[in-house]
This record gives sequence, structure tokens and C-alpha cells, in this order.
Amino acid sequence: MSRFLLSTTLSTAIFILPTLSLAGGANAQFPQPNGRGDYYSIQTPGTTSSHLVWQVVSSELNCRSRPGSNSRVVRKLFKGDVINLVSRPKIRRDAKGLPWLFVAKEGSLEDIKTRCFVRGNAQFIKPIPYSFSDLKLGSVLNT
Repeated sequence: MSRFLLSTTLSTAIFILPTLSLAGGANAQFPQPNGRGDYYSIQTPGTTSSHLVWQVVSSELNCRSRPGSNSRVVRKLFKGDVINLVSRPKIRRDAKGLPWLFVAKEGSLEDIKTRCFVRGNAQFIKPIPYSFSDLKLGSVLNT
């Protein structure tokens, strides 16, 4: 009887533990914003690489010529648009010290060529999963 309980307990633990770690760590694979929603780091936790692919979460997002909310609007992005980080450093700060990301929208050649700054805040953007085969080479290799 005790062998049965031990084997049942072990097999249940082996089956459930990977699920728990996935559920608890789902966000751990992405950069995390601070308490105000700002992304001051875009590194994937546990690595030295930057997270390159993000998605617009606000209904409309101004993409600007330079970091700062007073800079000229180059284009508008919309909820669901996928954007790739370009250039180094990946995060620039405005005069208030707030983070901005230099991006190109995925899509047509014109989309990829138009580069601009979006505010690095969870109110506007979020990191999304990707594989290197998914990336548009023209937008991320020009770093």
C-alpha cells in the first residue's frame, strides 16, 4: 500500500510540476516593466539578449521622430501591430528619463523602412513570443 501511495505521489508530482512552472513563469520569459509600467530593461530574463519583438496594446500609439512626447509624430500604430526593435542602444531616454524604444513596424517594405520611437511602457506595448525565423530580416539586422 505504501509503495502504491509513493508511486502515485511521485508520478503526480512529475506530471504537475512542469505545468506549475509554466503557469507561474509564463511572464518570466519576457522583460518585465517596473511598478509604473516602464520597461527600463528589455533583456529576456536569464539571458544577455534583448527582446526584439513587441506588440501595440493601446488602441492608437504615436511613433515619434525622437524620444519625448513633444517630438514630431512620424506615424501612428494601432492595437495588434507588431513592431521590431532596431538600432543600439535599444532603449533611449527622454528629457524626463522615461524609456523609449526605436522600432520598425512589421509589414511592407515601407513599414520596415519607417523607423520611429515608441514609449517603453506596458500601457502602450508588450513583449510577445517569437522565433528568429519569424523576424523580418530587414528590420532587425540593421542594428
